[in-house]
Amino acid sequence: MWLGVTIAGLGCSKASEATGPVDPAATVTAEPAEVDVRPEAPRIPAATSRAGREAGARVAESRRGSAPPASAGVAHPLAAWMRGPATDALDSGNLEAIARTFEQMAAWAPKDYTNWASISVDGAEAARVGHIDAVKAACRGCHSQYEAGYKSELSTRPL
Repeated sequence: MWLGVTIAGLGCSKASEATGPVDPAATVTAEPAEVDVRPEAPRIPAATSRAGREAGARVAESRRGSAPPASAGVAHPLAAWMRGPATDALDSGNLEAIARTFEQMAAWAPKDYTNWASISVDGAEAARVGHIDAVKAACRGCHSQYEAGYKSELSTRPL
């Protein structure tokens, strides 16, 4: 009779007829430890140029007060906001500012755009843990799903 016995930690099998039958109740198995296999997330470097510092200052200014920007006199409020505070946050490298930007976007989700808020929340969480690739993926995901429709249906909608 052939008995395959796995020796924990060694990853080898031995055949043994001399040891007799194996009692399953007496067998000790080790549960594998949970291992975080995610690669180290790249960090956005801090802005060190004059332009970067100015962008960071604009982001800090835009975070004061939680009200959305006034849309009076702006033909396309969301586009203006994306080109202003949202772009400034991403360019600044300030992950907290990026997260707050995504949270603002989640709050402005149009009624029939069902994934908008969840994509925005995912982007905010990715920023908070420093996964810039996931942040950019959230941007791409929302834009690919909603940009064309939003431009044609809601581009003049106040924030």
